[in-house]
Amino acid sequence: MNASVNLIYLYDHILVMRTTELKSHLHDFIDKINDERFLRVVHAMMKAFTNEEEPSPEEKKLIDERLEHFNNHPDEVENWDDLYRRLRGDRK
Repeated sequence: MNASVNLIYLYDHILVMRTTELKSHLHDFIDKINDERFLRVVHAMMKAFTNEEEPSPEEKKLIDERLEHFNNHPDEVENWDDLYRRLRGDRK
């Protein structure tokens, strides 16, 4: 059995927890906490983590156009250092 293990640092103690134990610990903690701000932060993190929106039709079209351009002109590329300098306005 290949169980995932997570480390939780509590002050100067390290707890080794399996994923199921970690989930249980988090559930218990969330059930007992009364700090609405903390719960809102956790909720926002959850939404951001699980947000898998599809690109809009306009975004898909733009992606398709850029991919087609790249496929038709594979040598028209710029390395990261040159791009960074160009965007910063350096003339080196």
